[in-house]
Amino acid sequence: MLSLRLLCLLTCVALTACSIPYKTPDAQARIEHDLNIAHGDIVSMAETNFCAFNYGQEAFCRAEIGLGVLTHKGLILATYSFGQYKTWLTLRPDDVLCGRTDTARDAPESFVMFTRNYAAMIIPLDDKGQFNGPMHGQINDYLLSKGQPLLIGNAGAFTRPSERNKVIAGMIPGTNLPYATEVGFREAYNPCQQ
Repeated sequence: MLSLRLLCLLTCVALTACSIPYKTPDAQARIEHDLNIAHGDIVSMAETNFCAFNYGQEAFCRAEIGLGVLTHKGLILATYSFGQYKTWLTLRPDDVLCGRTDTARDAPESFVMFTRNYAAMIIPLDDKGQFNGPMHGQINDYLLSKGQPLLIGNAGAFTRPSERNKVIAGMIPGTNLPYATEVGFREAYNPCQQ
């Protein structure tokens, strides 16, 4: 029984350690301070996973776990570490050429915003780690407020086979033999009409 209680306690501690504080007045004051946001300029916030693709590079990105802070001056994608919030990327409507989603504007899925130099994939989450529909809608409305299109499905495809190859290497499982081989990959590109 003691082991079960200890396991429950450790699980709670681990889950708490993974969450990003942003709802308390103290956390909001810290966010405004760390991210240089004027008091009262925050429109909405949510835990958000995000990453960026450079055009012409492999269409692979490792999601950052952070905070999406929608302000009157931009969407700030921020990381949180050791009690400090750091700006990872800021997107503004003037930066965005178009957006993209798989099935529909309000569908529970990631979406991508395209700029001249890179694409940013954004996944806002609620307190339970599930898709956050209201924040998704607010971000889309804000970033596409200059009349930019939202491409759906194949119309917004942003990866294609690259003409280049990459080298992958490793060890053959169960042996001490190394291997290396070249493989093709998919690269990111901008699907927006410019």
